[in-house]
Amino acid sequence: MPLFMPVTIMGGGLIVNLSPPVAGDNDDGTAYGLRTLLTTSILSAPSNGSAIRVTFSASTGNNLPVTAAYVGHKGASAPNFDGNQKQLLFGGSGSVTITANSSITSDLLNFSFDKTKDLIISVGTTSLHMKTGNPSATGYTAYNKPSDQSNSGTTTVSSYSTATSEFYGCTKIEIFQ
Repeated sequence: MPLFMPVTIMGGGLIVNLSPPVAGDNDDGTAYGLRTLLTTSILSAPSNGSAIRVTFSASTGNNLPVTAAYVGHKGASAPNFDGNQKQLLFGGSGSVTITANSSITSDLLNFSFDKTKDLIISVGTTSLHMKTGNPSATGYTAYNKPSDQSNSGTTTVSSYSTATSEFYGCTKIEIFQ
């Protein structure tokens, strides 16, 4: 009997199982709006998808309060959504506190993933304490703005700072057919 069984959800299997390499903790401790852009090159999806779930990780020594998290395709320019973003839920709730040095995976979300479009994951937090990464692979871009935690689901945002080849908090992305 195999140790790992294939996952079948909503009529299809797992098509993207991406775990960016974690570089360390960001324990800034202030409120932020955070967005991570994942390009089609890093997602490498063989087909379109119908569902997604995202895992977020708190830093080693502090809890991470997530006020809201959203996923959607990139709009005309990053870090903006195309207007079809959807809220990620955690046990049915739109907000969650992730205990220090642990992770939480969102509920499975019906999401029409288009393999030809870049993906944006947006998180609002009142106190930044999360795993971050600066992977050697290109395809990730992180955006942040202090005190903008209430706009994680907003389609168009402004004045976000950019960090190329970096991501915030999302330590696993799973997309299903």
